[in-house]
Amino acid sequence: MRVAQLLLCPVFLWFAFLQLNDPDAHLWVLAYGLVAATCAAGALRRQSAVACLLLTVVLLTWAAILSMDVSELLVKPEAPSLSDSEEARELTGLLLGAAWCAISGGHAARQRWKKTE
Repeated sequence: MRVAQLLLCPVFLWFAFLQLNDPDAHLWVLAYGLVAATCAAGALRRQSAVACLLLTVVLLTWAAILSMDVSELLVKPEAPSLSDSEEARELTGLLLGAAWCAISGGHAARQRWKKTE
């Protein structure tokens, strides 16, 4: 798990860097930066299960709100394909971040549980 954390930390930092030209870059850089921070904390074995799971809930809530915009694109006949849609790409990024935070949080909780046994 530590190797995966080390590999994914720069990936999420790269995602944050790619958002710098976005009009709402501060939100995206913060989101991807927090996911990268949880990866770094996991690699250093200082990860908080509560922080990871809280970030998962925030990212999933944001993804649910964004998915309403994406679903509107599906019903429009003149809509671009989903791969050309910025909202669909943003939704994918949020879901990837949420999935990794959920996995990391579950792993951190399991490690803490093992220590208390």
